[in-house]
This record gives sequence, C-alpha cells and structure tokens, in this order.
Amino acid sequence: MSYFIPHAKRDGLKRKTVYDFETQFLLISAIEKRYTSEIIKTIPLCEDLFSIGFKNEKNDWEFDQWRAVYVKHGWNEVKGKPRLENNFKIEQSDQANWIKNGQIPDTSSEKWTDFTKEIDGASCRRSFPEDKQKFWAWHIVNHDKIAFKKRHYLVRDASFDLNCLELYSDIYLHEAFLIMLGISPDDMDRKEFFSWMLSMDLLSMIVDSIPDKLKTKFEDFKEWNILKGRFGMGKKVEKVSIENGKATLDTIKINTKEFIEWALKNGIIEEDTTNLRDV
Repeated sequence: MSYFIPHAKRDGLKRKTVYDFETQFLLISAIEKRYTSEIIKTIPLCEDLFSIGFKNEKNDWEFDQWRAVYVKHGWNEVKGKPRLENNFKIEQSDQANWIKNGQIPDTSSEKWTDFTKEIDGASCRRSFPEDKQKFWAWHIVNHDKIAFKKRHYLVRDASFDLNCLELYSDIYLHEAFLIMLGISPDDMDRKEFFSWMLSMDLLSMIVDSIPDKLKTKFEDFKEWNILKGRFGMGKKVEKVSIENGKATLDTIKINTKEFIEWALKNGIIEEDTTNLRDV
C-alpha cells in the first residue's frame, strides 16, 4: 500500500514548514554575519589566516602556520602570555567551552609567541589562541548556516509521496517528525536531519545571545514532543554513525506499521487508493 501527505492539508503545512526553515536559515545567517564583522574588526590579517585551513582542506591551523602569516606581513614577534596546558583528547562539548572562554589546551603552548604592530596610530596585539578561538567559533556558525540553507532547499523541494513507509520496516524518529511537518523524507539522506541538532547544541554553547525564534533542539517543536511521547517510551535506542563515522548518536526506531496505523488514525497520512479505483 502507498501513502502520501493528505491533499487537504499538504500545501498549507508545507508552506509553514518551508517558512520556518527559511526563518532558521536567516537567523543563523545574521549570527554568522555578526561573527564575520567582529573578526574583520579585530583581526587585521583575517583573510590570510582563514585561507590556511581552506587551502589545506582543513578547518584549522597550527601555530607555525599562524606565525608565518604574521612574519610575512612584518609584525613584531614578542613573548607570549602563559597559556593553559593540557594533554588529553579534545571532546566536542569541551571544545565548545574552550572556544567560549578563549582557551586552547596544548602541550606546546609555552612556545607560542604573540605579534604586535602599530596600525593607524594604535597598538595592536594578536595571539594564536585568540585568533584560533574566533576562527573556530566562526567556522561552527558558518557550518550551521550552510547546513540550514541545504535543509531549507531539501524541505522546499520535497515531494508529498511517502515511499519510505513501503521501503523500510522501521523509520527513524526524525523521519516521522518530517512527515508530521508535511515533508517527505524520501529524497533525503536518512541521516541528514538526524545530525541536525548535533551542531546546533554546540552553537548554543558558543553564541552568547540566541534569538528566541532560533530552534536549537528538537524539543522546541511540538511535533517532536508528540512523537516522543507516543513512540519514545520504552523503545530500543539505536546507535547511528554520522559524519563519516566520526560521531555516534542515539536515536529511536519506530516500527513502520505501528507508525502508519497511528498516522492514519490522526490524519497525518493518507492511503493512495488510485490503483484500487482503477481496478
């Protein structure tokens, strides 16, 4: 049996969801613009520094790379301030706190130097941790901006057919969530919206002022809470790898037949009876 988003509500529901996702993209874009302006204002060599990571296909740089940029532009090298020294693995949540506090744990930090220069009659001093902290924060915000633009287009261009309900014996909770929003997950990577809130959680730890309308967790959506209440209790948690295996997150799998029965009863989906009428 085939299913689809009901004709009576599909246009209005999708229009609202597309608008919501566009709003999220615009809000994150405004945050990214603010970070970019701050970087341009405080880091005179930001363009050269930012190009390091992108040239090497890495979103980061080492101290020697950073130092070479300042030396090239004739800045004066001076003794750096004492830095935090740690020798343990950086976890993502810890990294967010370090970014916010302007700290970069590194066993080689005692070798770091700072650079100074007179610019327009004012003394300017830059350090490796300060520049890198701003770069990390901007990169996280920019990553979310790009991701939300992609998801906005995915939502906008999604069909109303629900072939996933025929193809899979189980669906992820976030796929059921999209269906409730009037969006078919058929043409999307099954993990795209699953990883949505991973970086958003990091964003909320870095950005001091989050706009009220910016949704940083699934629980900000009433549809998610309805699904979690109906299908989340006592369900087996499934571990799913994302970002090419770099991260593993917990999610809930819903029996597709169970979801179909519930969704039909509540008018969330409809049966495609076209073939039956033809017969």
